[in-house]
Amino acid sequence: MALIALLIGILAPAVSGVREAGRRTVCASNIRQIQLANDLFAEDHGDRRVAGAVDLTGANLHRWYGVRQNTRETFDPALGDITPYLDGSGPSRCIRACPSFAHTLGDLHSRGAGFEAGAGGTDTTTRSLVSNGD
Repeated sequence: MALIALLIGILAPAVSGVREAGRRTVCASNIRQIQLANDLFAEDHGDRRVAGAVDLTGANLHRWYGVRQNTRETFDPALGDITPYLDGSGPSRCIRACPSFAHTLGDLHSRGAGFEAGAGGTDTTTRSLVSNGD
């Protein structure tokens, strides 16, 4: 029994490290896919990349990851300029989110902060950000 417990104690951190390495690989792949989508967008738009925020200092209704009708609404990731180049039909949440960042997002959410869903955050965080006027 003691030998088994010792082996488990030795292997547990190694398994955790392998899981995190897998998460980092997914994050790197997601970033690469977003960059490739941006490259494809540029090919179709005269070598111009997707704008981070088209009207950030104005109405603030249009960002790279989504569009909203007014500042009281959340951004709709399906309407983002880059969305057709990511998956062509939906919000592509899997590509926009980094699994290694999930714990940090949870911490931010518990404090009423975070990122909009279209930018890799959570829907609940988005609602709290919008309702606070941020």
